Amino acid sequence: VSRVINGKTNVTEKTREKVLKIIEETDVYPSPIASALSRKKTREVGILSTFFLGDFFLKIQESLHAELRQYDVTLYSAQNQAERFETLRRVVNEDRISGLVIFSAHIFPEEELLLKKSSAAIVLLECAHPDYTSIYYDNMIGAYKAVSHLIELGHRRIAIIAGKPEKKFLWPIGAERLKGYKLALKTAQ
Repeated sequence: VSRVINGKTNVTEKTREKVLKIIEETDVYPSPIASALSRKKTREVGILSTFFLGDFFLKIQESLHAELRQYDVTLYSAQNQAERFETLRRVVNEDRISGLVIFSAHIFPEEELLLKKSSAAIVLLECAHPDYTSIYYDNMIGAYKAVSHLIELGHRRIAIIAGKPEKKFLWPIGAERLKGYKLALKTAQ
């Protein structure tokens, strides 16, 4: 039966027709979950993030959900580098997910060694790494353009709230926005 279902050629045509007829008559079809478990892979994508709150993350989550409708999505949370390393170690060793989205986190060398062992597709969001598909926004250019636009409108007292630099995960977004802000002010002088 599995040979017929999986399209193998080492099945006689008579047997293939008989199996397909029984599947149709009984309205019983192979379970993709059972098939995936036998291959030790599921149609599961993991999302690893340090936070799950705020409009920005929710918009990203909504977009991911729309694109990954045919997958089960598992959220992995890690509040510090040690938790994240342990989560990555577990996910890589279990070898069950088809893909892993790492959200807003610099990849440390020990994590990189773990990820290289993974058979899952790895995508980075809001961070960049030359070995992985990376989707990120250039925060320095964005801040520069925003502040430049405000200056062009005639505003002169422009503040920035960039947050404190996040050292736990080397998350440079606030620092990059501050650079763009300063550059726009300097350029306008």
